[in-house]
Amino acid sequence: MRCSKALLLIVLTGLCLPRVRAGDNGEGYLKDGKLKERLEVRELQGGIAGLTGTYYAVEPDGSWSTGPVRPPRAKAGEPKAKGKLNAAQLARLSKALATYDLGTLPSHGTPVANPKVISVRFGKRASELQPGLGKSTPEDDKAIRARYAGVVQAVKAMCQEKQ
Repeated sequence: MRCSKALLLIVLTGLCLPRVRAGDNGEGYLKDGKLKERLEVRELQGGIAGLTGTYYAVEPDGSWSTGPVRPPRAKAGEPKAKGKLNAAQLARLSKALATYDLGTLPSHGTPVANPKVISVRFGKRASELQPGLGKSTPEDDKAIRARYAGVVQAVKAMCQEKQ
């Protein structure tokens, strides 16, 4: 009985971890040392005026900016910080995107009043994380939220790292 409980715990823990594809080193997000597409992450908070928050944008050449997002329609404001990632930093970022499998990151969750929303866009592909559980098991919900958290953390770290 103890052995089966331990095995179940190991399996469930594995489901909550980001899925890393063997041999994927991030090259799927790079072309000639540059990102294939523009990457933008938005951390938004809903309120009476609409969605506000912060954006982090990384251009294919490694130029990045971060600044406020303001209503109406959650428009990006003037950047508060800018920089440029070098080739090694772009490679690390693309490896993180591969680790969290950004290419298959689904929109997830259901809206609630005054939501905290995470929006991720890579080129034309966009996905959004809403706070409500949505139509998934708690284990799947946790795994998807961990993937979003990993992408957000990787982008934020690169957009604050000293060159």
